[in-house]
Amino acid sequence: MKKIFKIPNDWVYRGEGNCHIVLGLPKLNKVLRIRKRDRPKTFLEWFLYFIEDYITWWYDFGANAENRDLSFHLKIMRPLLGAKYVSDAKQVKLSKIQVGKIEKQLCHIRPDFRKHNILHYGRATLFHDFTTLETDDLPIKLSNDVFSVEIKPKKGWVPFREKNFPECIFCMNQYIKLETGKISEPSCYCPRNLFSGVETEMKRCILSLIDNPQNNIRIFKMVICFMMKTKINSR
Repeated sequence: MKKIFKIPNDWVYRGEGNCHIVLGLPKLNKVLRIRKRDRPKTFLEWFLYFIEDYITWWYDFGANAENRDLSFHLKIMRPLLGAKYVSDAKQVKLSKIQVGKIEKQLCHIRPDFRKHNILHYGRATLFHDFTTLETDDLPIKLSNDVFSVEIKPKKGWVPFREKNFPECIFCMNQYIKLETGKISEPSCYCPRNLFSGVETEMKRCILSLIDNPQNNIRIFKMVICFMMKTKINSR
């Protein structure tokens, strides 16, 4: 059985999306990506949850699922983009006790609209933390500060089934997020325009992201995120 990975006590909440939550591990210069799942609501759902957890742990299905994603990252994305630009990754095993403890500590940090998901113990992936850089990696040293940009541009192509949609999925989801209170103002950013190849549209998209970042762009300075999700003055 794979050895349990011990999460250092100095971990920091880095952020989360629909499927994963990310913790920074400063002493290791790593980030830990943990899967999420829907929180059970009824007695039957809780019962099935415990049965599924037992089966997943006993037969190691969680590791198999994580291996699938890891294989795609290492065998396709890394060779395609180059090892210099894509982090190495390693699967680690987490215990239910430590994941439960972290989940309690995260309770007052996570956004309310994300709390319907709980952390999935037993499977996680360890990546290099690109908000920090070794000085040896740089050809010249211009500053002691490290700036890093995290961008999630979303889908920039139109699948056949979405061909007749009035707008792209990202733009239509803006109205749903506005209606449910997840955002206070819709973004002018559109992934189709970013990947259009038209320079003026591409520049306008980048400015729209900076003006209203939401969860699609974040900028870090020395591990600290100073561009938040709320609308800012891009000037």
